[in-house]
Amino acid sequence: MCGVIAASLLWPAPSTFSPIRYVYLRGRSFHFVTLPIVLSEPVIRALWSQLDDSDPVGHPGQGWVAPSAVHEEFIFNDTAETYLVCGGDRGAKTTTTAMKAYLLALEFISTYPLDAGGNVAWVVADNYNLTATEMRDCIGEWLMQMPEIAQTRGKEGGFRQTARIDPGSIEIPTPNGKTFKIETKSVGDPMNAMRAEGPVWILACEAALLSHDFYLRAQGRLGQIRGQSNGKFGQLIMSGTLEGSLGWYPTQYMKWKSETEAALDKAAVFSFRSQDNPFAWPGGAENTQLKQLERELPEALFMERYLAVPSPPSGRVHDRFDSTVHVKEVEYDPALPIYLGMDPGYSGASSNYAIVVAQKKNIQRPDGRSFQQWHVIDQIYEHHMTVDEICQKAMDQYWWKNPKKIGVIDIAGSFHAGAQESNTEVWQKKTGLTLMHERVNIQPGIDRFNTMLQYDPEFREPKVLFHPRCTGILSELGHCLSPVDNRPHIYSWNKNRMGDVIGKVPKDDFCDGIKALTYLWINQVGYATANQGPKRPHVRNIRSRRRAALTRY
Repeated sequence: MCGVIAASLLWPAPSTFSPIRYVYLRGRSFHFVTLPIVLSEPVIRALWSQLDDSDPVGHPGQGWVAPSAVHEEFIFNDTAETYLVCGGDRGAKTTTTAMKAYLLALEFISTYPLDAGGNVAWVVADNYNLTATEMRDCIGEWLMQMPEIAQTRGKEGGFRQTARIDPGSIEIPTPNGKTFKIETKSVGDPMNAMRAEGPVWILACEAALLSHDFYLRAQGRLGQIRGQSNGKFGQLIMSGTLEGSLGWYPTQYMKWKSETEAALDKAAVFSFRSQDNPFAWPGGAENTQLKQLERELPEALFMERYLAVPSPPSGRVHDRFDSTVHVKEVEYDPALPIYLGMDPGYSGASSNYAIVVAQKKNIQRPDGRSFQQWHVIDQIYEHHMTVDEICQKAMDQYWWKNPKKIGVIDIAGSFHAGAQESNTEVWQKKTGLTLMHERVNIQPGIDRFNTMLQYDPEFREPKVLFHPRCTGILSELGHCLSPVDNRPHIYSWNKNRMGDVIGKVPKDDFCDGIKALTYLWINQVGYATANQGPKRPHVRNIRSRRRAALTRY
């Protein structure tokens, strides 16, 4: 038998802090849990005073203290459903976001004392190790510093925390005899992935390492509790550092810096600068080490690493690409043909042999209408591999079994290199696949690619989606770091010393995947405008054909 026997004030206290002791019976054991009725700001500050000192040097005996006003503003903010935090180096993003999650757990139990047991919250990261600080060192420690919770440890229905975090859990006793559980989740663990259950909140650690698809799935999982609680719970709290200011996370940050966009999405963004944490950087902005770093580092790098402000690379050739729009976990359909766009990477030391694998899909609308959308499902993106090795790698892929394959390569792939066979001949001999080849001038190729990044004017959907695994071409577009050397390499215009774009021809670097897809689209879709087709020159010999190729994409 399990039920609430009594609910009474634990001790005389100020009107701002009136904790209730819930006494419940489970078997022959009595359990006592003390929780405040409403977690208002004064109640939270009283609760903090009971925790261990967060700054024992500067604030001895004061319990947990937020590093600055901006950290407190984040903790006390209750206007948003989604919180996106960018943290500078040692900007206290980890402990501050964990504190918000910790308080939300207590508030949920206080708000629904008889129904909170049996519910769950998630601490999510790219891998379990990234959840350790928030889960074990913060939330778990703070709960154990609450005497009324700590005394239930080891008892049936009492507080429990697993030693492991892969996966791990924390169980908090509630008045109905069941526990409120906080679980770790790794997006890389299919056995413990985000199952179809509705968490009360989600704390995403190092969220910049997670995909935009995770963000969309997390919002879906939180929909149930948002509806049941009229928006009081169901928070998605994301914290992360800016990895080269690339990808969906900094893009989403810049979008929500607009109050209009943030209001539409019920979101809020916060930057915890290094100087905002005087516990780690005494003196704040006047800290000697920070001053030195500001003098020595490039401005963009200092802003990104210590001021928590995205500084995305300027001068992208395809600046219409949007990580939050064009990147999605699209699925391979074996019933549809596959299209292979290829660029052998002849432009220099930075080149890679790039193959993009795509499918054309007809997307059905609820009204019965449909539109065509390209899905880039996979890639081959290799440095210093022979054509024979590339062919073998392609034949080893899951999509190679598809009997309907259409391949398009750069026209240079049909040329011989001395006595060696051309790319097209090797592919025919090795795989049996006959490749078509396209000659594409630079500007028409850029125009075609940009038009494919646009929304369909009638259906308001993007014309192309990229799977996150296609890191080669996505790195060239500015979504992520290059898979070759884990550094940012983006297809960009030439710039002068002041950073201004100059000239009408981009640098012929870091664009092999983009070129491969461009050749495919020109072959299958055509040029963006009718008069952009190439005027094919009369080429008499191999040498002059190669000279002509140098003027093309």
